[in-house]
Amino acid sequence: MEKKYFWVVRLLGKGFLFLGFLLALYGLSQSSKFLVDVSLGLLAIGIVMMAASVYHVLKSRGTGKGPSEWMRPGGTTK
Repeated sequence: MEKKYFWVVRLLGKGFLFLGFLLALYGLSQSSKFLVDVSLGLLAIGIVMMAASVYHVLKSRGTGKGPSEWMRPGGTTK
């Protein structure tokens, strides 16, 4: 995945999470098992998309150092 598409994956992940929560609330209020199941699927997809984008951002740091070195306050990523 190219760097310029990170925002699309994050936006879609947030959208799936938002829709999943809304649909879960509506499904629970209407006692609809189908809507609750669909909302769980949307939540799972949203979590996977957000995790993939975070992993890719961390991987694309492009350093030979471990995370503990470049995540330190005042540390450099170069």
